[in-house]
Amino acid sequence: MLDPTSNRYGYLLGRLFSHLQALEVVTTGIDPPTSGVVFGKFAVATASPAVTLRLVDTIGGQWLRTLAGRDPDQAAEHEQRIAGLVARIAAAPATEDLPNVQMAFLTGYHHQEFADQRAEGQILTTVQVAELLGLGSPAAARVQLKRWGLEPCGTDSVTGEKLWRRREVDERRQGRPGRGARTDLKRPQAKPGTGAPPSR
Repeated sequence: MLDPTSNRYGYLLGRLFSHLQALEVVTTGIDPPTSGVVFGKFAVATASPAVTLRLVDTIGGQWLRTLAGRDPDQAAEHEQRIAGLVARIAAAPATEDLPNVQMAFLTGYHHQEFADQRAEGQILTTVQVAELLGLGSPAAARVQLKRWGLEPCGTDSVTGEKLWRRREVDERRQGRPGRGARTDLKRPQAKPGTGAPPSR
């Protein structure tokens, strides 16, 4: 999970890339984020993580100005996060070879993205899934999740609880029959041309 104390050059660049992606989402409303301009640069940034700093100076600044005109407080929050990471990157020792920087970039990107999703309620613990589904216990939630064939997307580093993507849970929940519904009974279909149900 996210290591906010890490000063590894590649790790910080990965976190910065994730923040830029989040800034694009809140500014433009792009959905999903993977269809946006920032993610379109992901392959280039993975190969050369320092490209992320140029993105901050170009499209990052443009989005901050746009967001500031609509929501100054939110723009200031994003600007503070980005400026803080840029300052730490400038002070970070760039002593690792490129393959290690690339790997650290990917790790930082995914850790930051996952942390943001948890903060926004897009990632749920098993306890939270139980509450969402109106089940009496985490054990009941685990049974339901297994029945749906869902796999956890991670583990809470503090509690050890499994973590689940809310989008996947919501998709299954919307197709779930109401309590007490019999899913084993089917109404007989009429025989073609007779209007009568088929004989048993």
